[in-house]
Amino acid sequence: MKNIVIGLTGYPKVGKTTAADYLCKEYKFQKCSLTKFISETVNVLGDTISKIQDGSDSKLSNEEIIHMVRYKGVKVSPDFWINIALFEMAKKAERIVIDDLSAWEAKTKRISVIQIVREPYTEKVLENISTIENNMSVDDLHLCLKYTIGKFIS
Repeated sequence: MKNIVIGLTGYPKVGKTTAADYLCKEYKFQKCSLTKFISETVNVLGDTISKIQDGSDSKLSNEEIIHMVRYKGVKVSPDFWINIALFEMAKKAERIVIDDLSAWEAKTKRISVIQIVREPYTEKVLENISTIENNMSVDDLHLCLKYTIGKFIS
């Protein structure tokens, strides 16, 4: 079996986790969260970040720090966090779904990307990737995924 990595991107609450859960159940993917890896990195750097913030008048929230660290990684390379996650996940699985790609990371050429949107006419639809419109039922989302996943699994 060849290695398959699919990243899901889209606004919050569009169905990325639902889609990832479906791929795990029906196609034996392992789910990966980039935010989890970045959070673990921030936790490891916790003391260092605290010392940096000690001299500051305004303290950043953990969520703001995670966002900043994620962005800094992507500035190095759009694949920065993807590579770290895949290094860990490749030991465990041949099929991986990343359920929380940012728009920055979705520009990667390293993995296949599916964008899930609710309003394709008002949301920014990314170019050169598969897009699923999800303003429907979970069953319809699963059906669209089944069709779309066929492009990646042969």
